[in-house]
Amino acid sequence: MTKRKIKLNRKVGLLKLQHIFRLTTDNYKLEVKVVKRIANATDANAFLRSLESRERESLKYVVLDCSADTARKIIVNHVQDIYMGRRNYHFLLTSLVSPSMLSQKSILFD
Repeated sequence: MTKRKIKLNRKVGLLKLQHIFRLTTDNYKLEVKVVKRIANATDANAFLRSLESRERESLKYVVLDCSADTARKIIVNHVQDIYMGRRNYHFLLTSLVSPSMLSQKSILFD
């Protein structure tokens, strides 16, 4: 059984979570450990840091149900935080990414 940490930012998020559960199979089960409503990227990164301090070595699968811009900020802040493990985090974004966001250069990769 795979454990997931899930972050929801909208009421619609519960419907999306229900849809994710429907995608599970007998061979691939989903266990939700944490659901957290976030206000902004700073709030989300503080929450991720608290998870990291409790379970440093565990794999963390995070569903970001927020705007694409907020998700981008969360992930960039996460990568730039020297105290966060990077290999153990896997992000699933529920929002669409616009083509204009793909063409933007991040200061991280300049």
